[in-house]
Amino acid sequence: MRKGLYNLADKQTKRLISLFIAFAITFVTAFSSEVISAEDVTDVEKIILAEDEPEMRDTSSQNSKIPDSSSCNTKVTDKLTINFGKVGIGDCAILECGGEAAVIDGGFYRYRKQIKNTIDMMGIKEFKFLINTHAHEDHAGGLRYIVKNYEYGDVYVNGLVPDDRHNKKLARAVNRKGGTFKPLYKDDVLTLGSATLTVIGPTVYYPKRNHDDVNNNSLIIMVQHGSKRILFTGDALVQEQNDILNSKVEIGCDVLKVPHHGFKNASNDAFIAAASPTYSICTGPKFTKLVKVVNWQPFAVMSNKGAKVYSTGYQGIITMTSDGENIEWDKEPVVQN
Repeated sequence: MRKGLYNLADKQTKRLISLFIAFAITFVTAFSSEVISAEDVTDVEKIILAEDEPEMRDTSSQNSKIPDSSSCNTKVTDKLTINFGKVGIGDCAILECGGEAAVIDGGFYRYRKQIKNTIDMMGIKEFKFLINTHAHEDHAGGLRYIVKNYEYGDVYVNGLVPDDRHNKKLARAVNRKGGTFKPLYKDDVLTLGSATLTVIGPTVYYPKRNHDDVNNNSLIIMVQHGSKRILFTGDALVQEQNDILNSKVEIGCDVLKVPHHGFKNASNDAFIAAASPTYSICTGPKFTKLVKVVNWQPFAVMSNKGAKVYSTGYQGIITMTSDGENIEWDKEPVVQN
């Protein structure tokens, strides 16, 4: 009669074999139930890894994954609606596509009533994700209201920026609901119905705490819906715009959210020419003493580039709708060539 393995082994060998079998079962079970991906790396781990890198991180040499509009399938299954809110000198865009909703920036907190009214008008009950392009209150404040009052998935911020440089009030609101910021980096892609959102910038992290560096760390995002492209630029100034141009990414678009509310220090002729939009959205105010001081002149700049200009400061909430092949607006442009 043939003896089994355990009958031939001594006690010590038996124990070793038992331990090996138990370890193998545990190993196989763990990896069959869950595959670890890059998304499972915690924010803390990413910060630790980043500490080994130079303070200024440059990703401009990477090839962007954003598709050229000519190569995109123009047939989409649902419409994309974007409401650009009237939130003072601030940005707030609420997107809905295929039954999924998202927000890119939220304007000032004091405009929360207008934000609520827009959300109610769109019939939105929850958000797939929220994006804060950079830490300034005129982009982050209204997101705080949404975080407090609505269900949402993730809150995304610029992954190149250290945790302590993000908007602290927004971070506290997210933490109170048991969440943390999720980082976005160049070439990351999010989906919203049949639309995609591709991060094309920043390519360089600017470490100073001054106002311009914070603006130049703005997330720049290309929304693609069929053949139509909408470029969100946050408050990117000339420096970040030059970084994007140097990265050789294709920024041609149908709609351009004009950088930094249309202020003169954000006017980069080369960037606007490369974007070559048919339409532009300015999120600045009506003409005031403040505007006069800082030379707010997007109408002249954009109209000279051939774009039809819309302004939340003059026109209030502006709604655009894309079917993947055509874009429609609920208002006539302020300036039309």
